[in-house]
Amino acid sequence: KYTTSVYSLPNKPFLQKINKIVDRIEMFPKWAAFIDKNTIGFDRSDFLQLKINHGSILITVPNEGFALISSSRIGPIISKSVDTAVCLINEGIKLGANHIIIPKHSRFPNKIFKFVNLTERESESNLKMLYGKEVTQNLDQFYALGTYAKG
Repeated sequence: KYTTSVYSLPNKPFLQKINKIVDRIEMFPKWAAFIDKNTIGFDRSDFLQLKINHGSILITVPNEGFALISSSRIGPIISKSVDTAVCLINEGIKLGANHIIIPKHSRFPNKIFKFVNLTERESESNLKMLYGKEVTQNLDQFYALGTYAKG
């Protein structure tokens, strides 16, 4: 079990050296299901499609990463690089996302904090989360932020 924190996103997108084309789509693509399963460790594509069907917004950088925006929260974010993750966060900000939930976990890659100005909402209570079985594959090329984020 891990505690989590809610982080506010900046009001304006972060300026990037690399800008990628971000698409808004209705159907969860197979390539996204593949990188999601490799990152998270199980197939949750039906669940993510159900979230989309019920109003979550799916944004993608084709073959590189995706994110869901639900109400004003962004997550999960699954991408092959931190640049793609930042592009998705920037697009999420443009679409109204104002916060993300991130676990306090030693394996969470803190690189994202160098690229996006996240501010911890200390007045909000932390949640607890439970990870499933540890993924044994080499995940060095994957970068993930979930609704209750995982890296």
